[in-house]
Amino acid sequence: MQEPQIRGECDFIELHWKDIDSAAIEDHPMRCSVCKNRFYCSAECQKKDWKHHKWNCSALGADGVPAATVVAIDEEFKVELKRVFDILKEMDMVLKNDKSFRPSPSLLPTLLQICADLPERLRYPGAIQDKGVYRYRLPIITACRLLLISYVSTLNRSDSEKKQYEDFFAKLPPMNHLASGSCAELYGPKITTRPADLSSGEYRLIAGMTPMWIASREDDSDVCMEWVWLMGVMKRVWDVKSG
Repeated sequence: MQEPQIRGECDFIELHWKDIDSAAIEDHPMRCSVCKNRFYCSAECQKKDWKHHKWNCSALGADGVPAATVVAIDEEFKVELKRVFDILKEMDMVLKNDKSFRPSPSLLPTLLQICADLPERLRYPGAIQDKGVYRYRLPIITACRLLLISYVSTLNRSDSEKKQYEDFFAKLPPMNHLASGSCAELYGPKITTRPADLSSGEYRLIAGMTPMWIASREDDSDVCMEWVWLMGVMKRVWDVKSG
């Protein structure tokens, strides 16, 4: 897998290389050593950014190191994925009938069953920002991870479909304005090669972007609703504190 192309500015201070008094920076800026997809004009910027970026960072896996996690799409996986679909559909209906800006935790116990009943091998192992305060974030990220693993497995049947999905993320504009601090930078080849190994920040952004991709493709309409349910639940519940 090739490393992401160098972008034109420091991702922390959003200053273009040409406006920084160092010609060497433009040709060889500092980049995150883990994801290879976050760029800086100085070590100071990189250090300050890490408190946000660590939630959005996962290994690129260049040259297969570290190896990608393989999750078998077996009968157990399919049963659990269907259970997650049913929960997301139920939560979508519950939230549509609730007019409050932030739904009450009393409406959300079903969402927690996504993780509570999930086999260990299918659980999300990564870190999630403030998950002790916002305990509904874990089931949202877990659901996105399972949906993505399943969807990427269908893309792998066609190189052209896989490439188009990767290119979709390459065309997305910077997303830093969507969240405080840094926002995840999505890299298509990593998404399709390592769908089980992404950061919570990457899954969060994928959950918001993938419905737009799938909705534009008529042959994928049968799998669109699960992503729409997930996106709707995420928007309403992400910042709901634990009851």
